[in-house]
Amino acid sequence: MLTRCKRIICATLLVLLAVYLGLSPRLSPQLYYSQLFRPDQGLGSQSDLRSFQEVENHEVLFKTADGAMLHGWIYLKPGSRKIYLVHPGNAGDIASRLFLTRLLLDSGGSVFQYDPRGFGMSAGKPSLQSISEDGVAAYDYLVKVRGYAPDSVVLYGMSLGSGVATYVSEKRKAGALVLHSPYYSLERIAKEKLPALRVYPSWLFPRPPLSNAAVLERRHPPVLILHGEKDQMIPIRHSEDLYGDAIQPKQFVRFPDSGHTSFDAGDIKAFERTMTDFLRNLP
Repeated sequence: MLTRCKRIICATLLVLLAVYLGLSPRLSPQLYYSQLFRPDQGLGSQSDLRSFQEVENHEVLFKTADGAMLHGWIYLKPGSRKIYLVHPGNAGDIASRLFLTRLLLDSGGSVFQYDPRGFGMSAGKPSLQSISEDGVAAYDYLVKVRGYAPDSVVLYGMSLGSGVATYVSEKRKAGALVLHSPYYSLERIAKEKLPALRVYPSWLFPRPPLSNAAVLERRHPPVLILHGEKDQMIPIRHSEDLYGDAIQPKQFVRFPDSGHTSFDAGDIKAFERTMTDFLRNLP
C-alpha cells in the first residue's frame, strides 16, 4: 500500500511539474506574447504620414538579417548631424507616434521610425527575438544604406522598445541612448503586471531577456532616462531604480504631469528643452 501511495504521489508531482513547465513563458511563449504585444491597438491614420511638409520625408522598406521586410518612415531635418532611431512600444504604429516625431524634429534631430514585424505595415508575428533583430536591422539600414556614422545615431526606446534600444546598443555602436518610460527589466514588470508569473525563475522567461538594468550596469553610450510621474503602465520607480544602478554617463528627467508615453501640455516645453540640450551636448 505504501509503495502504491508513493507511486501516486510521484506521478502527481510529475504531472504538476509538466504543467508548471508547460505554462512557463519560455516553453509557452505565445501565452506570454498574447499579453505582451498589442499590434492592433492605438493605430494612427496612414494619411497623416505625409503631413510633415516642412521637412523632407518618405517611406522606407528594409530587410532584416533573416529576410523579413519591414516598413519605416524617415524625416530629415535640414542641417541636422544626428538622427533618432525610434524603437516603439508594444502597441500602435508609425502614424500613431507622429506627435513624438514632431517633438524630436523640433529638438534638432532627424527621425527614423519603423514598425517591427507584426506591427503597422510590417508583416509577420512579433516575438522578443524578432523585435530585437528588427531593431538591429533598422540601425543597419541607417548606417549601411543611408550612410550615417554610428556616432550620429541616437537610439530612442519607448516603453517595451527601451529594451530593444539597450539591446541594439550592445550589438552596435551608437552616439547615445534615450529611454522613454523604461522598465528596469522585462521580467520585473511582467511579474508586477501578472503576479502568477512570480513562480517562474529568470531562466524560464523567453530570450533575449531585455533587461535595461543589466545593460546600463556595464559600459554604455550616454543615456537619458525620461519618465512621467503619472505613468500608470510602468511606474516611475522603474526609472528611479534604473538610474540608481546605471553607471555614468547618465541623466534622469521626470515630468510631473505626464503619463506613460504621452505628454501633458505643461510638460511639453520641458521635454523640448531637455531633448534640445541633450542633443546639443553630444559629441
